Amino acid sequence: MLNVTQADASTDKVDVSKYIPSISELYVEQRTELQKKTDRSKSVLREIYYACRNLQGRIVDYYNPNFDLIKNGKLWRAESEGLYVLVHGLNGHPAIWKSHIAQLKKDSNKDLFVPYVPLKGNGPLDDVSNPILEVIKDYTMKHPKKPICLIGVSNGGRICTWLETRLRACAPSTPVRISTIAAVHFGTKRMNLVQKFHQWTGRSLGYCHTIVNDLSFGSKKAREILDEVSKPLPKGTIRDYEFFASTEDLQVPGLVSSIPKVGNNSTPIKRIVHGYDHNGIVAGVCDEQVKSCKMWMEKQFNKKTVPLIVP
Repeated sequence: MLNVTQADASTDKVDVSKYIPSISELYVEQRTELQKKTDRSKSVLREIYYACRNLQGRIVDYYNPNFDLIKNGKLWRAESEGLYVLVHGLNGHPAIWKSHIAQLKKDSNKDLFVPYVPLKGNGPLDDVSNPILEVIKDYTMKHPKKPICLIGVSNGGRICTWLETRLRACAPSTPVRISTIAAVHFGTKRMNLVQKFHQWTGRSLGYCHTIVNDLSFGSKKAREILDEVSKPLPKGTIRDYEFFASTEDLQVPGLVSSIPKVGNNSTPIKRIVHGYDHNGIVAGVCDEQVKSCKMWMEKQFNKKTVPLIVP
């Protein structure tokens, strides 16, 4: 039976401003009512289109060599210059990364890891994230100090943030960038509705109790992860954050959960778009996100290859 702890998601006694900005800090609405209605209509049409495209990707799943089964491990390039990791969302599928995979595969001498998230993310964070971490740790041991870019959508963004904090201990000299799309870093009030639905009907809607607690807005787990993110970095550790969010996202509404505060460790890049809902935004921001991540990778690689000139 779903056992949801109402107090776990309560933010009544929490200084929310420590973890997320106010909407006014992020965004000032300048669109007309007609523009907002047009963007909402665009988001619906795009969501339908991308849902159909992702369904097609799921159907041909067993014929797609681009997706990684974690239990099979991963073979890395002998002379790898960096690693991209793409993490899908709750009850999602790697097919959502079709556009990203096509572009990132063109980045020569970089490795690409696109895992099926264990339990589809519908379980305790450690259980779904540790298997992914073990594969990444293998890469850091075989290619020490090579940069890693963690790209995640929705709950996959939360997983990427958790992975970053763990890499501080096991691979502190590895530069890491976290670039998330419509992520539930501070949870979503939509999951609070699931709590109430269970209280009224006793039905869990297929979610385990852990994920309902963790993804509720302002949950204890959300605060724990963001507290870890905000801790001082080990000396020499490089971290960079980038957050994408949409004004038309119905699953994680309000922007603030997807663009949290990360302490003094990084000045995150904040990218707000219009006309995309929760899934359609992935392909919608693909060009901009891939370009940004490639530039960051190149910057990290050049730091290690440019010779030091002593006057």
